[in-house]
Amino acid sequence: MAALEVATSADGSSWVGHHECTTTDTLVEFGSTSNSDLYIKQTYHHQHLVASARTNRGSGYDTMQFRLNDDDTNGNYPFVQMYAYTTSAAYGNNTVQPDGMISDIAGGNSLANTFGHGEIWVPNFTKSGSYKQVLATGGRSEDSQWYMGWAATTYMSTSPVTMLTLLGNGGSFVQYSTFTLYGITG
Repeated sequence: MAALEVATSADGSSWVGHHECTTTDTLVEFGSTSNSDLYIKQTYHHQHLVASARTNRGSGYDTMQFRLNDDDTNGNYPFVQMYAYTTSAAYGNNTVQPDGMISDIAGGNSLANTFGHGEIWVPNFTKSGSYKQVLATGGRSEDSQWYMGWAATTYMSTSPVTMLTLLGNGGSFVQYSTFTLYGITG
């Protein structure tokens, strides 16, 4: 049976898996690329992140994105996506992204006190020698408008993942945005 816990650091002394914005945060980081004691514990088999987020971008939406191992190299996050909004459905892809795509979330011009949600699943994140797959879903809604999106990304690195960073595409996360990273074994 699989075990799920809020992620801890490699040495087990730090609880690295939860962050709540008390002010405005440009980005949210879990783990480290330089301090092995602060790596996300490498005995987990998978990572699962759940977020409730909003940014201050001057729009009704923003796109929540991720980076693995603090890598923002163009082309390292090719993705395909499907999405549906209010009355339409569409799909797209991109091969030259500097960040991975999660989903649209609420932006600064959304209704007050509305947040979008996002989830990502990173299976086999500690495995070296192969690229990492990342599956994402998320969405937002307000009044009679809604958005849901699904994305599949390949992280083009063969290194184990020791750090996960979340950011908006034009805005910073606002107060009360919450992020919980789970480590899964088994």
